[in-house]
Amino acid sequence: AIQADLAAVLKGKFKQRGRVYSECSIQTQDGVRVADVAWASDTFVAAYANATPFRTAPELCIEIVSPSNSKAAIAQKVQLYTRQGAHEVWVVSLKRVLTFYIAGKPADRSKLVSRFALWRRCATDIYQRPALSTSQRR
Repeated sequence: AIQADLAAVLKGKFKQRGRVYSECSIQTQDGVRVADVAWASDTFVAAYANATPFRTAPELCIEIVSPSNSKAAIAQKVQLYTRQGAHEVWVVSLKRVLTFYIAGKPADRSKLVSRFALWRRCATDIYQRPALSTSQRR
């Protein structure tokens, strides 16, 4: 549900620009990794179409931490996506805290979603509202 809600928020933010992916496979130096949600610009989509796993990461990759993920594994994914070209990586923790990474380093906010100044509050709202029904997601 969190994954679908994040994808819906990104679709709303970027409107008709680019493409939002769920379960986006990316070829990294350490094998194929799958970002829970990703956003790619129109330029990225034109260059890579649907050739997955992508050899270059989309501009934004989002990881939603699960109980089976270690901190080391998440940190590794942040670095792997960054090395493959992601401009930003967002990590949503088990405590529902959103952390931004730009160039592999923690950042106070997103540059890709700079006008979305209240993103952290919005992320909190995602978790507090009921999950969207299938008909509402369309």
